[in-house]
Amino acid sequence: MVVPHKAPQGGKLTEAQRKWNRLIGAKRAPAEKANADLKTRFRCLQKVSLNPGRIGTIAKARLALLRIERPHRLVPTQRAA
Repeated sequence: MVVPHKAPQGGKLTEAQRKWNRLIGAKRAPAEKANADLKTRFRCLQKVSLNPGRIGTIAKARLALLRIERPHRLVPTQRAA
């Protein structure tokens, strides 16, 4: 599991640590957005008590439908530095 760096108490992160945290955040953002979309569109997933394998199957199906529905939102964009 990859986790971001935490600033020491009363201290600051180094530039390398801040870059690492931004990289992790950029990698996590699409998954968090997909999760939020799933929970918004399928309210049944908010209080799901299914077998975890079934949840994965439902999530994969929804993400496939989301790709068909909104392909432009799932393509990573490059930002000007």
